[in-house]
Amino acid sequence: MLLCSTTFTVVVVAFLTMFKAKLPDLHIGPNLQQPWHNNPNQTLSCINGDVLESPFKNTMAMIRWNSMHPERVPLLMKYEPFFHTVHISLPGYFPDKPTNFHNLTHDQWPENGTFTVYKQIARTMRLILEEEPKINGLLYFHFDAWINPLAWAGADANTIWFPSILDVRPPSGGGPEFHCMTNPQVYGWWGWDQGFHKAVMAAQEVIQRMGLPFVVNPKEWCSGWSDIYYVPRRFFADYILLSEVMGQFQAFHETAVPTMMHIIDQSRRSNKYRSAMDLIGDCWGSCCASNPNEYDVLSSRCGHRIDYRNEKVSMTFFDHLDEEARSLGQPANCSVSTADSPMFNTTVDVGRMLREVAQVKAQFQEAQRKEDEERKKKEEQEKKEKEEKEKKEKEEQENRPKEEEKGKTENEEQEKKTKEEDKAPKEGEKTEG
Repeated sequence: MLLCSTTFTVVVVAFLTMFKAKLPDLHIGPNLQQPWHNNPNQTLSCINGDVLESPFKNTMAMIRWNSMHPERVPLLMKYEPFFHTVHISLPGYFPDKPTNFHNLTHDQWPENGTFTVYKQIARTMRLILEEEPKINGLLYFHFDAWINPLAWAGADANTIWFPSILDVRPPSGGGPEFHCMTNPQVYGWWGWDQGFHKAVMAAQEVIQRMGLPFVVNPKEWCSGWSDIYYVPRRFFADYILLSEVMGQFQAFHETAVPTMMHIIDQSRRSNKYRSAMDLIGDCWGSCCASNPNEYDVLSSRCGHRIDYRNEKVSMTFFDHLDEEARSLGQPANCSVSTADSPMFNTTVDVGRMLREVAQVKAQFQEAQRKEDEERKKKEEQEKKEKEEKEKKEKEEQENRPKEEEKGKTENEEQEKKTKEEDKAPKEGEKTEG
């Protein structure tokens, strides 16, 4: 491997030397400088004046609590700079208002409605359609989930986003996975024993009987983790209608929602090979996962769930969210413009490059040599300790029969001596008589 790398380096250096090549302009930020830059004070301009924007600037974040934890609301409002509107769904949040209180920013959907919360999401969509034309989509997630907003910049906001995760602990611990089926044996999940699929099948039969404009199969149903998902505005009406029918049968959310998404996808795709739903495979966790670490919350664009009592992990994420919020409105992806490019000279000094390579390579090789020596010493020490241990065990095994035989002989001699001692007084008694 080292020989191949060295050969490749020689070839590249020879090529650069022969043609006195210029490297292409490097796209660097205004605070970074090339070490060979002829004008270190030159800053880079942004083409078209692009600034960093949140991909959710026209989206509502609907954040759901299944129990009363209002103390977490201020922390969750850190999402506000990234969304058009943040909607808090928290049971009992306004004790002086009725349970069905609902506006664009709050609702009090009760705890006993946890498994049919899609009905409240539909009501929120209806309110958006009636009152807020600028909101183009709704992102729903639990308060103990996390969303890294800027990591979604490349996502297609005109499609449904629904999680597709791997169930690492079936049937009840790590899912549910997204599956559509006509046979419960396709995916073993505890919900089938509860008959959850039967309610969904009944709801689809109603949709079919009414002749509603949907592609449905009453013998088919879907499962899926439903704690994080996104619906674009163009599918709000479909979601509202389907949730109304599913709600009449009190269909369980982890069968109702994925089945609704599947129906919308099958009914609204313009090409049978081009889905209207993007399955999200990079969310950390599942319905029932816990205890992500600091790396997890920073490297995954979404996940579930954060334990807010673990402040080290939770604040690692929200401090990062604050940093992202401060970057909004700043120049995005600065690069060298056509007007600026003549001011840059990126010709490489090959001689200097070779000197730098030689110096760093020497340091690298010396460090590698020391690591190899340490590793060899450690291996030799471990080998020596292993051999000594094996030798000791072998000696113990060899000595064990001798010791056992010795102990047996000693026991026999002791027994013989005891018998002789017991016998001696009896003979003495006979003599005295």
